[in-house]
Amino acid sequence: MQLDETTDISNCSQLLVFVRYVSADNIKKEFLFCEPLLQTIKAVDVLAILNVFFSKHDFDWKQKLHSLCTDGAPAMLRNKSGFAHLGPDTTIMDATEKLQAFTSKMSVWKIRIQNGIYANFQMLDEFIFENGSRQDSLLLNNLKDEICEHLEVLQVSFEKYFNLDEITKTDELWIRNPFLCDIDCIDDMDLAKDELIDLKTKSLLKMDFDSKTIGEFWSSLREAYPLLVKRAMEAIIPFATVYLCESGFSTLVTIKTKQRNRLNVEHEMRVTLSKTIPQFNLLIKEKQQQPSH
Repeated sequence: MQLDETTDISNCSQLLVFVRYVSADNIKKEFLFCEPLLQTIKAVDVLAILNVFFSKHDFDWKQKLHSLCTDGAPAMLRNKSGFAHLGPDTTIMDATEKLQAFTSKMSVWKIRIQNGIYANFQMLDEFIFENGSRQDSLLLNNLKDEICEHLEVLQVSFEKYFNLDEITKTDELWIRNPFLCDIDCIDDMDLAKDELIDLKTKSLLKMDFDSKTIGEFWSSLREAYPLLVKRAMEAIIPFATVYLCESGFSTLVTIKTKQRNRLNVEHEMRVTLSKTIPQFNLLIKEKQQQPSH
């Protein structure tokens, strides 16, 4: 589940919720609801709205919920995640890779700065070049020290904030590509290892893997390899970003304007954001034409 809140044009807090789930042979993501937060935006009020919504539909959501992603509370990376720009289909594994790459680059940037190379900071490099500051060795030395100190603090804060050592798992390698990984990535005492060995020998499945998304591939194997698929889904299904909520807020701004500030946007948001195709023929049959027609 992915949720976030924003304040609309009438200064009312709106809670937006999306879900991602396994359906047939694929993973689907769908708009769930948009509701106003009439009390506060505290967790207890958000939980109350969720309980009311699922109670109406007689659904035990607490037993089904695998993970929760939000921009303002501990999220899928076991910390706060503001990486909404990564995209709607970003997985935890994708986000982890980007975080690891970014923190590793900071060490390289520091070395380059110490050697007077500012190419990674284009605006700074152009400013120094245009203003002839390369001739001022004292200024550059002070600048180098400040930048390096900032990068050190940023790297320490980043690693502490996201705790990359905790979220990095070598056993995720077989999820990314079960045909290239070493079978030793799964313990010998683990029954899932038998399924992985069997899977690696299937040449037809290798072709499927090359032509499908990672979600489509693992979803199609639920019956044949239940242990592997269960673990793969635990890494694939959770939202790693609040991209859908951020996109939904843009839609909210478009729908609820200053001229329509009293509008209850729940139904309009559902029509706009839902990916479910209406059954138009059924809807038409349920309507009675006017006698004049």
